[in-house]
Amino acid sequence: MVVHVRLVGTLKKYVPDHENPNDFIVSVPEGTTISEIGALLAIPENELFAFTKNKGQLKKGNASVNEGDIITLYSVIAGG
Repeated sequence: MVVHVRLVGTLKKYVPDHENPNDFIVSVPEGTTISEIGALLAIPENELFAFTKNKGQLKKGNASVNEGDIITLYSVIAGG
């Protein structure tokens, strides 16, 4: 199945081969979770802060994805 992935912040550096890291397609097996997509893209777990699924509420943790979902991954933001 395919999902749309968008990367925000410093996470864009993990997909230099994609023309547009703001929106690209990833093929994953059914039952794949958000953290597994991060691992597939070689994004270190400690750099993934949160995600949205289908432009929903910002969440932390793990959730399954479905065919055609739009997953946005957010990096940890430093500041003070």
